[in-house]
Amino acid sequence: MNINNGPQETFGLENASEEPAWAQVWRIIFQDEKWLNEAECHGLNPVLVGFDLEHYYKSEKSLTIAPKTSGKLDEKYLVLQPGDMSGDFTTYSRDMPELFFSCLKPHEFDKANKLVRLRNGLTIYIGAVFDDPEIIKLPDLTKLYSPGKQNPESRYLFWRHANNTLGRVGYDEMRGFGGKGRQRWRFESICCLILSESCVRAEHPPEYFFQREDFDDSVVRCIDNRGKNG
Repeated sequence: MNINNGPQETFGLENASEEPAWAQVWRIIFQDEKWLNEAECHGLNPVLVGFDLEHYYKSEKSLTIAPKTSGKLDEKYLVLQPGDMSGDFTTYSRDMPELFFSCLKPHEFDKANKLVRLRNGLTIYIGAVFDDPEIIKLPDLTKLYSPGKQNPESRYLFWRHANNTLGRVGYDEMRGFGGKGRQRWRFESICCLILSESCVRAEHPPEYFFQREDFDDSVVRCIDNRGKNG
């Protein structure tokens, strides 16, 4: 496992307390904007996905994670998706990995599992930064959703968008086994999240596909709009 302490650089406004909530969330992860700006130069708009965004976006002053009584950090989990369906920027990032990693806050990199673990307890899956941009393969999809057996939902936050707000994906904007449904089990192995809230200004809202890493790719593609499995 590699450890990167990296230089501490200014991110966004000089006074972090003046930053809007969306910028403070990105500040938790990145210490400068070079990789994010490069993504924009490629016509992309990176997005963070995961229900745990609620924990960060609603924090007004301290955006660090409070320790449990056991002394261990309350681990949170997000996915970083560059939004590169062509694969061009994925190839660029793969050829220049030092650019991406140097922009992150001090972290440990778990190469085998494609995870970055920040010192504040946040774990970020970065497989989509370097690998297949079309389908994001995770060890555990349930970490993306709200707890409970019914009515799962998730959250997302784009790097740039019109309203700079936290987006919500309800169960009615998620597709899994049998299409849509309220039952959490439908989305434990395969899932498509449709980011259709007003903060995404697009005729066809972005869709992101996720699958459990030990699951068959051919089944995942069955939940696409071109061939729903229900």
